[in-house]
Amino acid sequence: MGGHLSHLEREEHPEKLDASCGPIRGNVYRHDTKIVDGYLGIPYAKPPIGELRFKKPVPADIWTDTKNCTKYGPRCPQSGAFPEMIKFHKDDIPDEANCLNLNVFAPRWESDEFKTSGRPVMVYVHGGGFELSASRDYCDYSVSGVVPMSGNALCEFACRTCRNEAKACLEYIKHIGYKGSDDSQEILNWLKHKPIEEMDKLTGYQLPVTGYFIYQPNIDGDFLSKPLDELRKEAPKKSVMVGVAEHEGLFFSLTGDPRPADQILKEMICVSYKEDTGEKFEENRKKVYEFYAKNVDPNDEAKLKEKLVDFLGDTIFNGGTIACAQASVKYGNDVWFYVFDYVNPRGFGELEQVLPFVGPTHCTDLRYILGEGLYSEFKPDDADWEMIETMTTMYANFAKYGNPNGKNGLSHWEPYTMDHPERHYRIAYPRGEMREEYHKGRWEFIKMIRDNNKNLEEVVYGR
Repeated sequence: MGGHLSHLEREEHPEKLDASCGPIRGNVYRHDTKIVDGYLGIPYAKPPIGELRFKKPVPADIWTDTKNCTKYGPRCPQSGAFPEMIKFHKDDIPDEANCLNLNVFAPRWESDEFKTSGRPVMVYVHGGGFELSASRDYCDYSVSGVVPMSGNALCEFACRTCRNEAKACLEYIKHIGYKGSDDSQEILNWLKHKPIEEMDKLTGYQLPVTGYFIYQPNIDGDFLSKPLDELRKEAPKKSVMVGVAEHEGLFFSLTGDPRPADQILKEMICVSYKEDTGEKFEENRKKVYEFYAKNVDPNDEAKLKEKLVDFLGDTIFNGGTIACAQASVKYGNDVWFYVFDYVNPRGFGELEQVLPFVGPTHCTDLRYILGEGLYSEFKPDDADWEMIETMTTMYANFAKYGNPNGKNGLSHWEPYTMDHPERHYRIAYPRGEMREEYHKGRWEFIKMIRDNNKNLEEVVYGR
């Protein structure tokens, strides 16, 4: 798939490409006998400044002079705290005016299989919870079909009600100095002239609604015109490959908080279930705590940290991911559901010292697809190389055929069905397997809590 382009020596392309946006000059990447052309930092929209600030992106004007696209473009301004805890290997300065850019890579060799139909295209939309990361942190590719990885529209962090988004916005702008009325246009005019550096003052700000992130999409009647379930009914049928890592919550336990795990667990439960989730939010908080802390000694710090990891993974990703698989298959899509369960213990670098335990977590799968390590520099050993081969083959097969097994059935991955609602493919080393139980059978409890979440009911079903 070309996931290791970032590790290859790049050379400037001797020729320009007359693209639809205007002439561009990129790089040439050589890997043995294979050659890939790469074009980095291509602007896809006008700078979102002045009157275009907080507006929909406006397509960039077509240019006539050859644009140098040999270096990654800048990232957007970041509001999240995670960049302070995770070492990005391509640190750079955010640039509000020039951050709307993308990267395109194209293999130069002939394809006998797709000679007449054109190659499948893979699009990689970087993650980051709307708060961090950029297209330059990994090589950029797209997916023909859909591959939600550890996050989708049915995860609780992914979408807010308009009511909650408005409440969060009003509290936030007051926190950064706004003293005007609640009129939307007045607020927008004030924000348009606020320096981006002053809009990142989060110290002391307490989010007044449920959630972990300040900025989230909402059902605005424009980009998201209807509740998610209605949109899914109308969407064209697509093959879907969706999954999570075995211990998603491990990443989110990296807060550096010195307090006892039991205290942190209680606090995170309160953050996850505030008054806006429904009248029984306090009852639900109690049920959730009792479920995860059941039969655990309050003084057993190691075990409580494991339970904290379970809770964070379940509430942020695991519940929404299996709900996505079920909703997709319900409306006639072919679904390939997986859990990634492989880790190289050396893959966390210095962060290993602060982890409660070592295991596959959020983003550890990306190094085997895109060739970059989020937590430390990626130096693959023999087992890693085999996992790279496994993952890139599955993803390439899915892009080409809508089936990760490929034409020759290289793996034994069965499609997801509601006959076995927790059954999934465990991606592991040296061999994957179908597994019956999803995250130790916690799904039934997670589902019960999700069903009592008023916010999800409104965002997903419009109720």
